[in-house]
Amino acid sequence: MTPQRVAARLRHILGAIAAIENLTEGMTLADYGANPNRAAAVEHYLERLSEASRHLPATL
Repeated sequence: MTPQRVAARLRHILGAIAAIENLTEGMTLADYGANPNRAAAVEHYLERLSEASRHLPATL
């Protein structure tokens, strides 16, 4: 994998983490659980993060 592709995957991971933080900032677990749309959005970003991580070289 080229360094550019690795960098792109890492940017995807960081973007997903930032989005999750933005969606959950200042929320309690009860607040989070009361909003199924927000939970679905967080799940979507976790899936993106997971998929991007699967494409990183094992050496990382």
